[in-house]
Amino acid sequence: MSRKLWVDQMRGFCMIAILWFHTEVYYAGDEVTPYGLYVQDALAGFFFLSGYLFWRDGQFSLSRQLKSIVRWLVVPYFFFTALIAIPKALAHDAFTGVLPLAVNILSGRASWFVAALIVAEVLFALAVHLTRGRLLPMGFVAVVCLVTSYFVGNRYAPTPLYFPADIWSVNEALLAFFLLYAGYVYRHFEKEIDGVPQRWLVVVSVLTVVVLKLFILHGSEQMEIGLITVSNYPLFVADMLAAVFFMATIFKQMPRIGFLAWTGSHTLVYYFFCGGVPLAVSMMLERVGFAYSGLPSLAVAFVLVYLLATAVAFLFYSYTTIVRRPAGVSG
Repeated sequence: MSRKLWVDQMRGFCMIAILWFHTEVYYAGDEVTPYGLYVQDALAGFFFLSGYLFWRDGQFSLSRQLKSIVRWLVVPYFFFTALIAIPKALAHDAFTGVLPLAVNILSGRASWFVAALIVAEVLFALAVHLTRGRLLPMGFVAVVCLVTSYFVGNRYAPTPLYFPADIWSVNEALLAFFLLYAGYVYRHFEKEIDGVPQRWLVVVSVLTVVVLKLFILHGSEQMEIGLITVSNYPLFVADMLAAVFFMATIFKQMPRIGFLAWTGSHTLVYYFFCGGVPLAVSMMLERVGFAYSGLPSLAVAFVLVYLLATAVAFLFYSYTTIVRRPAGVSG
């Protein structure tokens, strides 16, 4: 399947949002932009697009899909988490030996997002195979996964189930399954959606997102998707669904923006280094006396973070085969 420009540009935007968040955390020392305004939506965007790309007009092959997951997610997960494990531990002054790092990697804790995506895609592939891709039974499974994600690992759940939900990010994977399903359904009805006057879709989606964000900010709601910490789950889910639909609507109408499309087509490497690069840049800027002093200094730090992360992604995609897909293949 050939690449879709809007998918790459939406992914690029989501990746830049994650880089911005980590730059705030490491350089400014805390959130400057409220987390609930965008972070969970950017992460949801990745899951949504993964579900969108699951749709096949032809015959679905479970074995081919599982091989793809292993080759393009599992192998990079182990490669990159092993590569950065010791430098990451040293940077955080948390190195206690190689064995704890190995356990962290094997348990999927070394990169919660990629671990959740792997588990969610495996479960989703099995669901597509068992239901033959029918939307209704898959929707039932998606709702069960969503409800379960509320009780497994959510710090705000009134009756939490005592389960090591951080092992391979089981709770996030269950939530991700629901978001993959949302993208899968969107792809199924894409022609009908695209047939609706786009200006009305933009207006409705903008108003919906604005209203939901006002509720989130006014109520100071907790909306963290990593190690799920959600105080209002219905609002959390509605916000993510509205945000991904809004982004899909907007990015389908955008012209090509070179850096955005390139970032989106190389997001996996960006993600593995989206914490380490902001930390390294923040330490460097502090050492030269350019400490955080407001938005202008944060903007400078972010530009440096983006350029360095882009250089790292370029090197891995250009000189290794660990993440480089064959030309013309989307993913």
